[in-house]
Amino acid sequence: MTDQDPQYYEKYSPSNDHSPLDRWARSPYLSWANALACLASAQMAIRQVPGFPAPVYSLGFATAFGLAGYVTHQRDYENGAGSATAWSLTWLALNTSRAWRTKQWQALTVLGIIGSTGFIYGRRYFNL
Repeated sequence: MTDQDPQYYEKYSPSNDHSPLDRWARSPYLSWANALACLASAQMAIRQVPGFPAPVYSLGFATAFGLAGYVTHQRDYENGAGSATAWSLTWLALNTSRAWRTKQWQALTVLGIIGSTGFIYGRRYFNL
């Protein structure tokens, strides 16, 4: 869909919000929170706290989430939500078992942040 498509504006219009989560899905701050969580996990991985991915991977995910937030900030809500959802699902697929096995509260906190924001963006992107 392009910016000129009326369905695009109808889908992401504030008047089409069905829950408070829909309003949050139009915000770039959740993607940026994921980026900060990934930066924190890079720092924890450098300190060798178990349950975190390697610092290089965390920095890559932080960059991806930061760019998804930028896209959302530019009012391209569909691509921003889609990018944030895709990167959240990728992070969860690669790191959930590691964080869950260690039972470290820091790793579980990052897991919760990325999982919940992925749910919010994904709910809006897939019209659930």
